[in-house]
Amino acid sequence: MLQVILGHLYPGQTVGPEDIPASLKDSDISALTPAKLTMAARAATPRAAGDRLAATGPMRRKTGPGLAGFPLSDEVRAPVEQVLADLRDWEAGRIKWADVTCGLLLEGPPGCGKTELPKLLAREAGFPVFAASLSKWQSEGERSSDLLQKMRAFFDRARQSSPAIVFIDELDAIGDRNRPHDHNSSWTSSIVAGLLECLDGFDGREGVVVIAATNFASKIDAALVRPGRFDHQVRMGHPTPDLLPTAFRYHLVDDLRDADLTSVCAKATGLSGAQVAQAVKAARATARRERRALRPEDLIRSVEHLRPPIAPEMAWAVSVHETGHAIVAHATGRARPKLLTLYDGGGHAVMIPQPNAMRRTDIEAEIAFFLAGRAAERLVLGRPSGGAGGREGSDLAQATERAAGLEMPYGLGDSGTLWIGQPGDAADRRRFDARLRLRVQGHLTRAEAVAMAILKENHATLIAMARMLADRATLSDDDLSDFLSNVKQIPGTHAGENHVEVHYVDSLALRKCSERSALISKGPDKPCPTNPR
Repeated sequence: MLQVILGHLYPGQTVGPEDIPASLKDSDISALTPAKLTMAARAATPRAAGDRLAATGPMRRKTGPGLAGFPLSDEVRAPVEQVLADLRDWEAGRIKWADVTCGLLLEGPPGCGKTELPKLLAREAGFPVFAASLSKWQSEGERSSDLLQKMRAFFDRARQSSPAIVFIDELDAIGDRNRPHDHNSSWTSSIVAGLLECLDGFDGREGVVVIAATNFASKIDAALVRPGRFDHQVRMGHPTPDLLPTAFRYHLVDDLRDADLTSVCAKATGLSGAQVAQAVKAARATARRERRALRPEDLIRSVEHLRPPIAPEMAWAVSVHETGHAIVAHATGRARPKLLTLYDGGGHAVMIPQPNAMRRTDIEAEIAFFLAGRAAERLVLGRPSGGAGGREGSDLAQATERAAGLEMPYGLGDSGTLWIGQPGDAADRRRFDARLRLRVQGHLTRAEAVAMAILKENHATLIAMARMLADRATLSDDDLSDFLSNVKQIPGTHAGENHVEVHYVDSLALRKCSERSALISKGPDKPCPTNPR
């Protein structure tokens, strides 16, 4: 019957069984309404209409919470609901496509819901969703021409089924044309140019909303993320304590409707959305295995399995580290602490970055904030651990990138005003430039001393706050506010002010100084008695 109907809707075109997607079952077709068939007929071809029906049919009947029940912060929910409202207004003819919010870039760590959100939005709007990634396009052929052909075919299919939603995962894998040139640069330029053409080429993409996801927005080519392609860049994170009950309810659906999940959420603080889903799945498996109904105790055990209790010695060290970040962030005004939490293997601090004018004092305060955990370990434990470094995105990595940026791209350091590449380029240059390494190390040492000065001034608060964090494994809301309200600022350490004077002697200076004087034994934190520079 559907084949016959499509034949009437597309006169002059032959409609065969191959135009009806195999995923579209008889039960799906029997549930179709005239409105659904009419919407599907907006597609350019019978096959595209079949794709639309396959995408919208099963979604309509899917049980469980929709977009309204998905745990999202207000900052994330607002642009997502704006997209949905604009799509409905455009479909009803109330606004033009030029006024539609038609692009979202979702940035956040793995497991925060970046992949689930486009599905929910498509289900809510009743539109088909088409998903792809660089690796999926690349699987069709190794050459760039093969990849570009696959990419264009993907977007053409979405246009034919419009209105539709396109989801591109791991957008940063496409590459950045501004990165240091290497043997892959021409390939990257070709792929970025091809994607730009697909996003808003001569024919445009009316009726197609593009949503992309990334863990690293800074690695995406600037042309890809300008307004008009992605109207909003949305930062997603793991569920905060106030959103954890919603996260559990979303995955529990109708289970444990009247149960008190307070103790479950307390133990789950800091878990990602994906880990919450895993905990619910494991709890259900336990209940099925024991042939009984699901209980809150099942959730508690599954959460504890995901997050075993942290050893007391490690808990204290991590608490000191994370508390140091929070105090210096508050004192310098560089970030607003929202949540501190401990888990087996480490800790996590949720901070809301505060806007700044990119002055030297702003960036120096930011570096001090990144080094504050290490400084707290030195102050309280007597020596730092390697927890501040070790990987890309670590405290040391981010502090070093900011310090290198002062010297090269921003023109705010001692290297002068000559611009040489992006901050990442400066990081590469310091491997071969001894003078640049010394200047960068100088910024890092001074910033850590500023962090140390703030923490010494607030030593009692640091200890009390770290003790409560180690005992409870989480600090948020009122507890954080009470502690941070007692933080004392010292003159010159708040962003926008001149920092306190901190003497620093780099290794080259010490070496030259040692050749001239025997007074070096005064220590590395004292100024050199002579001026080798």
